[in-house]
Amino acid sequence: MATSALHRELGIPARTSLTFDILSSLVSKRVREQADLDFKQKLYHPKNEKDKKELVKDVCAMANSGGGWIVCGIAEKDSAAAEVVGVDIEITTETDIHQMLENRIDPPVAINIRVYQDASRDKNLVAIRVPDSADKPHLMKIGDSKDTRAFQVPMRKGPSTVWLDERSLRSFYRESFNLANHSEEQINKRLDDLTAKAAEEFPGIALVLLLSPQEPLTGKLDKNYLGEAVKNIDLAKFSIGRGFSFLYNIQTPLKIGDRRYTGKQTSIRFHSFIEVDFDGTIAVAIQLAVNPPKPQYLEDTWYTNLPDEATQNELEYAIIEAFNFATQLERSLNSASDSQLQVRIVAHKNNPIIIRKKEGSWTGSLLRPREESTPIKHFRTVSYTIQAGSTSKEEHEILTDIILEVMNQGGIETIHILQSLPELDETPTN
Repeated sequence: MATSALHRELGIPARTSLTFDILSSLVSKRVREQADLDFKQKLYHPKNEKDKKELVKDVCAMANSGGGWIVCGIAEKDSAAAEVVGVDIEITTETDIHQMLENRIDPPVAINIRVYQDASRDKNLVAIRVPDSADKPHLMKIGDSKDTRAFQVPMRKGPSTVWLDERSLRSFYRESFNLANHSEEQINKRLDDLTAKAAEEFPGIALVLLLSPQEPLTGKLDKNYLGEAVKNIDLAKFSIGRGFSFLYNIQTPLKIGDRRYTGKQTSIRFHSFIEVDFDGTIAVAIQLAVNPPKPQYLEDTWYTNLPDEATQNELEYAIIEAFNFATQLERSLNSASDSQLQVRIVAHKNNPIIIRKKEGSWTGSLLRPREESTPIKHFRTVSYTIQAGSTSKEEHEILTDIILEVMNQGGIETIHILQSLPELDETPTN
């Protein structure tokens, strides 16, 4: 089930988080360099122009060749990992490495950098993860002048780097466009299928979220592991107090379908279902209309049960829970892959969608009159790329943007349920 070069070559599941000991086993197992795995004895130095050019070439070539890992601090012999020598992390910072790449690769490549220390803190290894870029081919700028417009296009060929000629570059562009279009078509079809299923199963408005890994898993997911991973998800992360959950206990029982597992929640007034494909794609659908008739004293006070309406607070919390579910589960299944997240609201029988505004933050908040809401006639799908190893702060920023993009389409500018987290640390979430 491994997807990244490190996981594949070491024979460990893609969900396994990396450690110093795991990286050190590259040496004991004499793992060889590949097109998607490169060893460097030293760390790139920000004041050494040769190192800068080497970093740009290495990252650009790997991004053009399907992505991979550059592990600094491992000496190689005959293209195989030979010794853990470690690197001096004082000579550079993550910011320095990003600055060395800045304006030197077009289009830019977003890399992820991690430092791993041994138990005695005497040795450090730095792992640079280069994504399988959907924007390839990437061009490497040559020349030091800001006015220079000359580029070269490097690619990995086994453990070596080659340079494309003009004919090969034209072919690369055609192939890249075809692959990108095919991938986009697959994701859009999966999202359309999810939307159609939610519209069929739920009588009112529904929220659907799809998280598609850039580096799909292979093989079959283990049902028991999946169930435990779902059970351990913190659905309330990023939210203030709540009185219910859309997805609580949804892993019981999981059922197997067409190369995927499914789970349903039907025990509360908000129904939902999840689908986890064998390739690591995660789908969440949540019903936002109230099923049973509400008591008359609640009429137009707290909740709505009209099929074309959803309330602001319930919709916001549904987005938070669906986001928490998908991103945390992905880290358990496929921690090394970037992913594409898409959010959509499903209308009832193609009617306009009404998001009812609320006063107050949570319990006891009152509904505003329906006429204060802006009908959403054609909901625009909200899409974001989530990088592997994102910090809690980065995820909070993405979640904030998603909520606002969804709510703004209904004329709502406020956030009620999402916690304000200005002091989040930069620790990666996996």
